[in-house]
Amino acid sequence: MTMRLTFILPFEVPMPAPQPLKLSVLSVISLAASALVACGDADSTALGGAGAGPGGTGSMGGDVAGSNDSAIVLIERVFSPEGRLYYASVVSEMPTGPLDRSQAREFTSADVELFDGKLFVRDRESNTMTRFSVSSERQLVQEAQLSFQPLGLDSIRFYSAYLSPTRAFLISDEDDMRMIEWNPSTMQLAGNEISLDFVSKPGVSASIAEPIRVGNELVANVAWQDYDNLVMYPGIGALVIDPDAPEAAQLIEDPRVGGGYISYSGANGDAYLVGIVGGDYNLFGTTTNGEPMPASGVVRIAKDEANFDPAYLADARAITGSPAIWAIHRIDDRTLLVQMWDPETSTADLASADDLNDGQEYIYALVDIEAATWTRLDAIARGGAGNSIDHILDGRLYVQSYTDEDAIIYSVSATGIEEAFRVPGGDLWYLKRLR
Repeated sequence: MTMRLTFILPFEVPMPAPQPLKLSVLSVISLAASALVACGDADSTALGGAGAGPGGTGSMGGDVAGSNDSAIVLIERVFSPEGRLYYASVVSEMPTGPLDRSQAREFTSADVELFDGKLFVRDRESNTMTRFSVSSERQLVQEAQLSFQPLGLDSIRFYSAYLSPTRAFLISDEDDMRMIEWNPSTMQLAGNEISLDFVSKPGVSASIAEPIRVGNELVANVAWQDYDNLVMYPGIGALVIDPDAPEAAQLIEDPRVGGGYISYSGANGDAYLVGIVGGDYNLFGTTTNGEPMPASGVVRIAKDEANFDPAYLADARAITGSPAIWAIHRIDDRTLLVQMWDPETSTADLASADDLNDGQEYIYALVDIEAATWTRLDAIARGGAGNSIDHILDGRLYVQSYTDEDAIIYSVSATGIEEAFRVPGGDLWYLKRLR
């Protein structure tokens, strides 16, 4: 009998009082550089393990930007009073200014995944999955399409677990807990479903993030929340899928952090899971058991272990003292890049979660896990919070800050931090190197 649910006991890690580290701009850039260099292009796991994608196809690579065969897929999400549109461009190198959207392919819905050299785009509205290749002229070429319409899926974001070129599972979560098998090669449904009811919690919905390959398994981050009423189950989950036996998928839990977000694959085979309890929950929400909100930070499942490591917790909220952690990007074993509400800016006048989420007081900081200190990064403008997906390309992490009109995209690399380009009226939705 397979044991599907595993807990660890709560583990307290003493933390000193939050301390902003006072460094010069040059020192800050040096710290960022040393963190990024430590990763190395051979390790797409610390800087950008999440970017490695569902099938382990990473975006870290050699310096081929601008070469004749170079192909970077860049998708913008653009907002309007009527809704949102997605513009997919394939470029040879990163832009320095706004893209020409007249040359892009327009989608009304675009949840994008890269696997085995192909782009797979799910349309939430039509509940279809379309496979694209990229031509030598850097044009998206539609190859095939399958429909999930007969399965009655909700029109929300779902990820797929890619087990092989001929086997993948769409992971349906929230109120419809199941994995639906389909074939990426033939673009047909396989007629096989696996129940995920064992992942559910009473009174809250389960959200399952993008599965990433860690060693021989796929690991997906799990969170449980009631978004409408700001109620959170205090803990994070890891859905572990064995490609050879997906029907025996297991759930591992850790109560120390909440709000499952993204996962990273460590170079030595460890899995790192990021959990973020948003400021809306911290300031205006409750937990299902009435206990205080869990931490926002990173926990670890060591290689070949079936439980979370009770000795490892990188608690970003405790280190920074911020009431609202918005995003955590794992740079290396010691360093996190965090987007958060400025700890020096009061939240006393905020009357609702909407006021917090619409605020323009979010900053970026480098967090030193070992020293329990943090460094404000003034090179990235203070602004609003938004899409905080890991966008990693050729050893650079691209993050964004929001104004009332645009998203400002910044490049963080071993050479420092600089503004890369802007997305007028929207934000950066997807970025991966295809070749």
